[in-house]
Amino acid sequence: MKKWVVAALVCLIVAAAAIVVFQAKTDKPAPEVVPPAEVIERPVVGGTQINVLLTTQFFEPKTLVVPKDNLVRIYVTSVDADHAIQVIGQLPVQIPKGQTRDIEIYTTTNQQNYTLICNEYCEPGVQLFIEVQQ
Repeated sequence: MKKWVVAALVCLIVAAAAIVVFQAKTDKPAPEVVPPAEVIERPVVGGTQINVLLTTQFFEPKTLVVPKDNLVRIYVTSVDADHAIQVIGQLPVQIPKGQTRDIEIYTTTNQQNYTLICNEYCEPGVQLFIEVQQ
């Protein structure tokens, strides 16, 4: 076998070993398992109030069904990181880790559904789907 082929194989083996060692040192710890949120839905003066948990991986619950022509106040608690959440079409709301912020939506008959998304530090697809009952 030619020397350059042997040298190339040695380089590949060294590179593969370096990648394995580097990956072992930089593995992130497994994310903390968060128990499902206790969803508290209760009528309030002029609307509905709902509590929601948010992590970098999911909203809990993932879907809400709310009455039409109603003021819905959603209290979102950030469990594991700072977040910036936003109902599509509204301004984002900053939520520091461990704190709760509220978002208000007036569910008109013109719009059937709303989506609450996270703009910071979340995995793609982390959203809360809000369905308006007709």
